[in-house]
Amino acid sequence: MSNTTIKPKDSTTKNLLNPDVANNELELELEEYTRSAVRNIKFTVILKPALISLIALFISFYLDLSEVPILGNITIDLARSLFPSWQPATGDIEPFRFWWLPIAVYSIFILLAFLAFNKLKLEIIRTPASGTIDRIINSYTSVIDSLATALPLIGAAILLISIKLGEEIFLGLSVPFEVKALIVLALGKLFEPVMDQLGVEFQSVVNHVSDIRDKHFQEFK
Repeated sequence: MSNTTIKPKDSTTKNLLNPDVANNELELELEEYTRSAVRNIKFTVILKPALISLIALFISFYLDLSEVPILGNITIDLARSLFPSWQPATGDIEPFRFWWLPIAVYSIFILLAFLAFNKLKLEIIRTPASGTIDRIINSYTSVIDSLATALPLIGAAILLISIKLGEEIFLGLSVPFEVKALIVLALGKLFEPVMDQLGVEFQSVVNHVSDIRDKHFQEFK
């Protein structure tokens, strides 16, 4: 007589119906899904929401009191085209060139968005929760907003000080800087949809994980 033990046919089914076993399998599946979904999110998702701020950055070249590389004295040329009889005031004061300031600050905005993107990818894989997304997005958005707000305030302080220092400092340094600082403030506000879009992309992954988990627990009730 053979001593081979035959396992019951329903042993596998019983294991699947065991809540602990099922929960472990579910967590493994959710972890695998989260990793895959997060890897599929590309940084290029910011392109569409960044479009309006990029347009504003382009317009900033036309709002300059000094000469802009390639474009020349574009603001004066634009004023002449709008008002043919207008003539610019003549003077010896040459405004300081701050055309590069919006570009430099906008590059910092992009860098901060990229850092937030990488941070979200790492943290969502570890802890797929809405609170994680809110914490990271709010943190980097706060830095962007602070930078965009600080420059005009600094510019206003320089503007007030330069009144005492004379016309050359006032018109040559303070006013051109404040103009560009205000443009940076506008860019910071227009950049907010970029951070919101990052939050939406990762939130969709979190929502899907939550929905699967809820359906699973409902099946065992």
